[in-house]
Amino acid sequence: GPAQIPLDTASAVRVCVHGPLRVCTHGPLRVQWPDGREQPLHGAQAGESSARLLALLALERGGIDRRSVCTWLWPDAAAEKARHALRQLVFRLKRHPALMAAPLDADGQRMRWAVATDLDLFDAAATPLQRLQALGATAAPLLEGLDDGSAFDEWLLPWRERLRRLWRQRLLALLDGAAALPPERVRDLIDRALELEPFDEAVV
Repeated sequence: GPAQIPLDTASAVRVCVHGPLRVCTHGPLRVQWPDGREQPLHGAQAGESSARLLALLALERGGIDRRSVCTWLWPDAAAEKARHALRQLVFRLKRHPALMAAPLDADGQRMRWAVATDLDLFDAAATPLQRLQALGATAAPLLEGLDDGSAFDEWLLPWRERLRRLWRQRLLALLDGAAALPPERVRDLIDRALELEPFDEAVV
């Protein structure tokens, strides 16, 4: 079933992180390079299946078994056909620059992608301003555009809801010291929170 994310941290499993890049999981799935360039995370021919696979791997920090991947991406396919589709998809994705910089770790049973994500920003933030920046970077919906009523939503929607709750919890904690922060940026985050929950009195 869907992973359970503890509300006190966005990364349940600490893993070694490879490569000079960060995967942005809020808003459209994309990779951010050190020079600030952003690049969509999908293969030229693989379409949404590639984005969904990389989303699974970026968020499931401890790795994920191939059977679960096949269930979420190809729920109606026979088992062998789904496994073949996964092998072909991984082969195509290996040519993506992000996968060349941070290769997948995969065997016959499990897959893992040890890569930094925007979920790490808040944990690494040492000052209120950095925490404000981290909240701004994760204010958009998780994996925007990848929910479509398919089996993948059974994995995505619980993640999205729990991270939304975590984001709100962190925003409320930050607002306690908001007097020292840029007011227009604080207002932007409050507006975002009210878009999600218009009658959230704790935020106003």
